[in-house]
Parts: sequence; C-alpha cells; structure tokens
Amino acid sequence: EERNALLASGMYSEGDPIFDHVHFERPDGKRFRVAGEDLLRRDIKSIKEKEIAPRTKVDPSKIKVFIGCIPLEENKTLFDYNIEYGEYLRLQFVAL
Repeated sequence: EERNALLASGMYSEGDPIFDHVHFERPDGKRFRVAGEDLLRRDIKSIKEKEIAPRTKVDPSKIKVFIGCIPLEENKTLFDYNIEYGEYLRLQFVAL
C-alpha cells in the first residue's frame, strides 16, 4: 500500500538514485546546489573535481566532503552513503 502511494507520487524507485540535485554548504555558511541526475552514482573525487572546485575556486585536493561529521571517501559514491533528499553535504577546505 505504501509502495503504491510512493509510485503514484513519483518518489519510488527500484534501487535507482532519484535525486536530481545535491546541496552543499561551504565553511563560510554559504550554500549552493549542484544539479545532475547522475550525481549519486559518481564518486566523490569526480564531484569534487567537476562540480565543487569550479564553484568554490578551491583545489580539489584541499576539499573534504562530510555528511554531518562523517568524512566521505573519494572512491565511494553518494549512493553508498544513503544520503537523504534535501540533506546538506558540508565542505571543509584544508591547507596541505
């Protein structure tokens, strides 16, 4: 019954990521959104290089991405972390 309601609303997917954008929060508190249907399938390294670095003007090697206080590993995808719709991923810029 719940599945049928979700199907009718368009919010149910058989194991496929359904987000069309992801929210990020910079260290200064400013927020931005990155659109793209394949975001949850891409690895963190790719997202840092192609989406975050151009928007923040920070070298990808100096960007750390977190869900809450959990650092995200570069070889994993956002789908691996089961992020929730509307959740903000926190960015930290580190000096190397």
